[in-house]
Order: sequence, then C-alpha cells, then structure tokens
Amino acid sequence: MKAERVITRSKSGFPIGGMESRSMGNSEWVSAHPSDNIFLDFNLDAIVEDYEKLRRQADFGTSGQHTERYTKYGDDDDDDDDDENRINSNVMKITVRYRAFYKIWLKIFPRIHALLFNVLAPLTFIMLLTWVLGWFLAKFEMTGEIKNNDEIMRNEYILSDYPYDKTLNLIFTLPTLCFQYYLDELGSKKEKNGKNEDDDIDFNSSDTDISFNYNWSAVLEHVQGIGTDESGRYPLSNLSELVDFDFPSLDKEDKYSDDRNSNMEVTLGDIKRYLGICTESGADIVTNFVNHTAKEVRAASNSMTFNWMRCWDVSSHNPIFPKNEHLKASLNQSSFYRESWEQNRKELKNNYYTKFECTEEDTDCIEKSYNQAIANATGSSGCDVNAGSAAWFWFVFMTTVGYGNQSPETSKGRALVGLLGWICIILWAIILYFAGRTVGIIIDDLFRKCRCRVMTGDLQCVVIWATVSGIWICVIGEFFQYWMELRGNPHYYGSIYNLADFIPKYTNRNQTNITHNESLNVVPKGQAYWFSYISLLTVGLGDFYLTSELLFMSDVFIWELLFLVGFTFLSTFLGQLTDMISNSFPDSGSALTKRLMNTKLVKKKEIQFKKENLSGIEKLEKLVEIMDNDNKKLVADRVTRIRVKQNILVHLLYQTKIEMDHYERRGERHEHLSYAKVVQEENMLSEVLSETKKEREDQERYRRTEVSEFPPPGSARNKSYLDGPEFEDVARKLKLRTGKKSVKKRMAPSTYI
Repeated sequence: MKAERVITRSKSGFPIGGMESRSMGNSEWVSAHPSDNIFLDFNLDAIVEDYEKLRRQADFGTSGQHTERYTKYGDDDDDDDDDENRINSNVMKITVRYRAFYKIWLKIFPRIHALLFNVLAPLTFIMLLTWVLGWFLAKFEMTGEIKNNDEIMRNEYILSDYPYDKTLNLIFTLPTLCFQYYLDELGSKKEKNGKNEDDDIDFNSSDTDISFNYNWSAVLEHVQGIGTDESGRYPLSNLSELVDFDFPSLDKEDKYSDDRNSNMEVTLGDIKRYLGICTESGADIVTNFVNHTAKEVRAASNSMTFNWMRCWDVSSHNPIFPKNEHLKASLNQSSFYRESWEQNRKELKNNYYTKFECTEEDTDCIEKSYNQAIANATGSSGCDVNAGSAAWFWFVFMTTVGYGNQSPETSKGRALVGLLGWICIILWAIILYFAGRTVGIIIDDLFRKCRCRVMTGDLQCVVIWATVSGIWICVIGEFFQYWMELRGNPHYYGSIYNLADFIPKYTNRNQTNITHNESLNVVPKGQAYWFSYISLLTVGLGDFYLTSELLFMSDVFIWELLFLVGFTFLSTFLGQLTDMISNSFPDSGSALTKRLMNTKLVKKKEIQFKKENLSGIEKLEKLVEIMDNDNKKLVADRVTRIRVKQNILVHLLYQTKIEMDHYERRGERHEHLSYAKVVQEENMLSEVLSETKKEREDQERYRRTEVSEFPPPGSARNKSYLDGPEFEDVARKLKLRTGKKSVKKRMAPSTYI
C-alpha cells in the first residue's frame, strides 16, 4: 500500500509539512524542512519548559514574579485581581524602564561601562577595604607599640643613670688596690730580722681585729673615700650586689727566716702569688660589668617605632593633606616621645613620694618610688592611630608585596590578619585578573577601531604591554625619588602645595650648595627604579620601602593608585604573554586530562560518559547550523517559530555541555552520581512531565484530527501549528507562571510547536 501523505500549507500556500500514513497503519510527521526532522529525537515539551525557566531567570532573576508580557496580555476577565494586577503593573513599569535604560547604556557605552564596573569600581573597593581594616589593625597594634617604646625608654634611662666612671675607676685601680691591701694588712712597718711575735699579725686568725672579707665597695670607701651618690641612685650596696668582689685570703703559714735575702724572696713570691689570685678575682668585676653594660646597651639600642601610631602635639594626628609642620613633627616623633616619657616619670615619682610618705632620711622609700616611677612611666600621652600607615600595610599585604618593615605583633592583630588576610588576597587576585583582561580587550578594540589591526597580534600585544609596564615602572621610580626628598626635607622644600616655591627648588636641587647626602637625603635614581621594580613584581625585598612615619592619607591614596594601575598593566601583559604561549604550543594539559579521565584511575573502574549526550550534541550542532543558514530564506510567518526553536536548542546545547564538563571534571559515571544530583534531576523531570501532560495530549489530538488534503480556505485546519503565530502571540504563550495563589493559570496550549 502506498504511503498517503497529507501536506499542510501556510497562508501563502508554502508547503511546511504534514502527516504521512504508511502501509502498516502508523503515521509519521514529515516536514518540508530538514531542520524539523531533527526534533523527532527530543522531548520538545521538556525543552519548552527549560526555555521558560531560562527566560524567567533572565527577566526577573526569580521564578515567582509576573512578566511584562503576562501583565500586558492578560485576559480581560480578571475582575477579581484588577487591583493587584494594577499594582503589579506599576511595579513592572518601573522595572522595565530601569532595564531598558540599562540595556541602552550597555549598547551605547560598553567600554565606559566595563572600565567603571570592571576596573575602577573594584579597585576603589580595594582601597576602601584597606582603610577600614587598617584602622582596626592599628587600634590593636598601637598598644603593643607603646609598650615596646616604653621598655626602650626604661632601658635607655637605666643605662644613662649607671655610675660608669666610678666602676671604671675601680677596674683601672684594682691592681694598685690589691697591692696596697697586701701591704697594709700583711706587711710590717719595720724590718723583721727575727721572729717577733708581738710584731707579727696572724691575718687568718679569728682573734684578729682585721678581717680579710672586705668587699670591693668597702675598699672603695676605704681607699677612695667614695660614698653614696647625692641623687640616691645606685648606692654602694647596689654596686656590691652587682659585682660582689671579695679580696682573696692569705696563707697563714709562717715562711720567714733569719735570712733577709731569703725573706725578701719569700715576700716577693707571696706578693706575686697573691696578686695572681687577686687578678682572677678581679676578673669577676670586669666580666659582670661588661655583661651588665652589654645587656643594657642591647636593650636600649632598639630604636622606637611609629608604624601604627603618630605622636605629636600638632593639630590633628591624621591630616589628609600634610603641611610643613606635620612633616617636621613626623621626623621628630622620637624626641617628642622621650620628652613625654621623662615628664611622666617625674610626675609619677612625685606621686609615689606622696603616696608612700617618704622622708629625706628614708632611702629605701626613695629608692622604691624611684624604681616604680621608671617601671610605670609612659610617653603615649600625645599618640593616636596612624591611619595612613595602617592602610598601606593592608595594601602591601593583600597585594603580596610585603616589604617586612612592619608587621603585627599582638595576638589580636595577628588574629585579624590571619582570618581576613587570605580572603583579601584571593579577592585581590580575582579583581586584578578581571581588570587586566578588561583593559586588554578595550585596548585591542581601540586598535581595531583605529584600523591598526597589525597591532592586535599576540606578539605585538606582548611588546606593547611590556613597554607600557616598563614605562610605568619608571614613573613610579621618579615619584618615589621625589616623595622621599619631599618627606625627608620639609625644611628645604617647604609645602608642595605652594607650587611657585616648590617647583624651582625641586628643579634646581642638584645645583644647590647644600650637601645632598647630609641635608636632602636624595635617593639615587637607580635605587628609586629598583624600588619600583621589586614593588610591581610583588617581590618586596625590604631594602627600600616607604617610611611609615611619613605616610599620610593623601600619600596612601596616590601610592595605591599608582600601584593599582601598574598591577593592572602587568596583569594585562602577563595575560597577553600567556595567550601567545598557549597559541604557540599545543595544550598538553587538556589532552592529558582527557587521557587520564578514560583510564582506571577512579575506583579502578573505567569512567564512562553519557554516549547519548555526545550524539545529542552533534545533532544539536547540526540543527543550529541548519537554522543559521536557513533563516535567511524563510518566509515571514516561519521566522518567529524558527528563532524560538533555535534559542531553545542553543540553550539545551549549552546545558548539555555543562553537564558533560561536570562528569569529566568529577570523574563520575552517570549511574553513580551523588544522591543530591539524582534527586535534583528526577524532581526536574517530574515537574516537566506534570506541567506538559496537557500540552502533549492537545498536540497529539491536533495531529490526529487536523488531516485533510485540501483544507477549506479560512478554516481552522488551514492553519497548522507549523505556520507559527505572530510574535506577540508566541510571547503570550511563553508567558511565565506566577507563584502567587491568587493568580489563575491562563496559559493556552503551545500550538506553535
């Protein structure tokens, strides 16, 4: 039996498809267009449902909102919900206007939009973030820095108050003292020609009035007549405790004879032996003195730091634009801190005198008050947070430059950096990547607009951006040299804001008769460029850095801006270099990944992918290609239907590729997916089946009934669903469901499929 074919025509008489009845009794849909036959392998209802969800998310971002189309083309019998629809309509008009303006802005100013929201806005956010986090960090670290500076001041004061002259005098005269002690206590004023018990003195006898256990402070009092210092500081008792030297005892053995020469030899031998012992004991004095001096010198040699705080008595502690007086005060913070500490020490000493009720004769009370005043004195009365330096620390930290000249030392400061630091570093890397790519794309487009396509090649772009980055390194180096001169010599340059006075001085600085190395602190150009190089490469060796005490809010803004622009240029250069290398060499990584994915590396089983998805991708790619070529020749009543199908299948193709990437990346077999993934897919399938059941029934009923070889003109059978409705009708049929219960479902069957 010959197959019977019923052809459906459009209004213009163009054959667009029909039903073909075969000898076996079954019918199959045929189409005059090859693109329609590919739809036989897919569930079109599920595709339409996915397309509706895509449009819902694209229009509103949520699934429970009215669409503009539904509000505009809703049914006329909506009497129950007129008020609600009117309110929703007003809201939707505002949303539509905003979206229309946004689309117009993107269409007219795409480059400005990219620069504003992909480059400037993220970089500005980075700068604001450094200010906020830097302020909190400075609050934590300021207390620790004050504590360290106070400890340095205590050590300096103790070291300066130590009686060095008296101690050194004792050390220098120690041999003489030993010999004098020997003569005074052991010798006899008259010659001994024989044993005369009355004249002999037994120095080691317990009955003698002379004791040999003299400590060195007693010797000082005896020989030099040294008493207690007038200030009451370091009395001799303290010195004896510091050194604790005792003269050695003598042999009590009687070595004298009647022979004078023999007695002389014995006496000289005793003196030599005694002085040798005295020398060994005297070495303790020198050793203890040197150790004490070295300890105090090491403690006091550490210079005070002002990385997190600013100490002065000049107006505000954080001026945005520093004046000459602020620069001078920044250079003299150590002197100001010493004066504040000494003033506070004197006040505390007087307070402790009154508190302990000390008298002039009560040396112990005076000494106690004196020591407590030293221990509790502080110079932080005129100190506050250095916001500029703290913000700069966060910037060099999150950009991984890290010069190392300042770091958090308190537990709170380290906790803050530890918790938020790694997040800031990742955020900075993401922003820098997108900023670099955006700038590179805009510049390439600029070259194309200017008909300079020869400059858009891989090698040309690498050379261009390498040159731009090198020029910017020189710019930062020049500015570093200028900044160091200006901040280090406010007495010479004056104020930068007085350009009439500043520019001639800065231009003629090499011709001045002032010695640069001593007065101007001029940074050599090579060192300035070296600082710029190690900074933009995020190496930060630490040999050159910005002085924390001299950083103000305006300085931090300028330096961060210079560095951010430089980092963006370098990121663009590295991106172009990566593209050139990737295009020049085969991508071995991608090939290796696919090779490994198809081996027994995951649970010792072969990784299998969905073969039907692979074949589906090929069909979809072929369908899209056919539609792209066929759209140019279609009649007007088929354009809308073909475009809808094309959008649907492009979306499905994209989703299928994402699914394939998921399987390849996870290395999972489709039947071994996680439970959550399976539930998600089954829920989506159930939703599609339930919501499209009526659509499928209406479609099959239409196919069975609308079969006629010559349909009468103007009848309903003359219009096939392959004709496709007008654009507004398609838009109405694709309207989205609302999530509100008060709104009834008003979607007619999708006859356009």
